Amino acid sequence: MQQGHSRGRPWGLTVLFAAVFVAMLWAAQAAQGFVYWSNNVDTGSIGRANLDGTGATQSLVPGPIDFACGVAVDGSHVYWAIRDGNAIGRANLDGSSPDPTFITGATGPCGVAVDGSHVYWANLTGTTVGRANLDGSSVNNNFVTGGSRPCGVAVDGSHVYWVNADSSALTVGRADINGGNVNQSFIPSNAGCFVAVDGAHLYWDNSVSTAIRRSDLDGNGAQDLVTGLGGNVCGVAVDASHIYWTEDATGSIGRANLDGTGPNLGFVPSGGDNPCGVAVDAGVPTPPASGQPSNKKRCKKHKKKHARSARHKCHKKGHKKHK
Repeated sequence: MQQGHSRGRPWGLTVLFAAVFVAMLWAAQAAQGFVYWSNNVDTGSIGRANLDGTGATQSLVPGPIDFACGVAVDGSHVYWAIRDGNAIGRANLDGSSPDPTFITGATGPCGVAVDGSHVYWANLTGTTVGRANLDGSSVNNNFVTGGSRPCGVAVDGSHVYWVNADSSALTVGRADINGGNVNQSFIPSNAGCFVAVDGAHLYWDNSVSTAIRRSDLDGNGAQDLVTGLGGNVCGVAVDASHIYWTEDATGSIGRANLDGTGPNLGFVPSGGDNPCGVAVDAGVPTPPASGQPSNKKRCKKHKKKHARSARHKCHKKGHKKHK
């Protein structure tokens, strides 16, 4: 018995090491992350590249997508707005199982966002921001009303944001996460067509697309952040260290540091077909479910509980040791 048991140990260790190796590979891939974009033509597609700009493909989700105008990503799926199809599409993160009619009933959508419980879109040829459950059910195309050609949408744990792209408006709008307290002129700042948000700032392109602008979350301190762009910006996204944008005329993806320094207009070189909309899946976690506290708040709330649990385990371990 002992001999058989000792012979079995290397096999058990091999299985253990293999499991650890697979887990490490998975973690490395998850940590790597990707940047995604939507090619906004009648034969459009969803593209993707590594976070260092390499490995670009224009057909993660191959076309034809009838004017893909905006892309979003969470831990399981990539989503895109289909402007001329009046729908929101969805696929697995590797591009498999695409569903071009995941959500229907939109009104010329251009811009899509996702949090832990809902999908949001901006109705460019209408006046509203729509919302549905994360599984595509309970579609509400009039979640926020009163906009002026809403274009681009972003969401955090407390608010939903959009750009009013009509030439008579050019503002960043904001509402509470439940759709209340709508302010169509939250930032009256010559806004363009896309908006992004992180834990400290809002970002958007200006109306002539020659700069990326930034403000505090309360709308104050609006300023040009990245300047000298080619006038063709159509999409903004952020992660923990960088800001990304699409250059629709050159077909490239740009990137700069979060403070606006080190701009690289050809971070992902030309090759896209009128890209409009960009998303990134590393560095900025998916916002929590609507109305729920952020991860930071939840951790703070349970900090004492976790500390007590750790002390209890230590006590039990010490008790057994001295028994």
